[in-house]
Amino acid sequence: MLRNYRFIHSFTDGIICQLGKISRRDDEEWTVKFEQEYRTISIENLLDSPLDYEIVNDTVYFELDIPDDDKRASPRSKRVVNVRPNYKAIIDNIESVRRVRKIGK
Repeated sequence: MLRNYRFIHSFTDGIICQLGKISRRDDEEWTVKFEQEYRTISIENLLDSPLDYEIVNDTVYFELDIPDDDKRASPRSKRVVNVRPNYKAIIDNIESVRRVRKIGK
């Protein structure tokens, strides 16, 4: 029997997209697949003054690639953060992960 579980992301406007899935057949090893290597979060400062911001990662299942430690966006600038799946944490906690309907927010 094939068992599939999906990682989904729901946005505030109600749109839901599938980020990846875990699956296995009978007693085989779990397979973890994500459709994209990473997702991008853009922080855009539309103000004429610097913008101080904080990024909080509230799950161990994803890692953040933050370009530098500066938590300030210059006026009229854009910062990009890449969000990557933490495969080791997902595999290490596979039994907990498969019981959750969605991971992340």
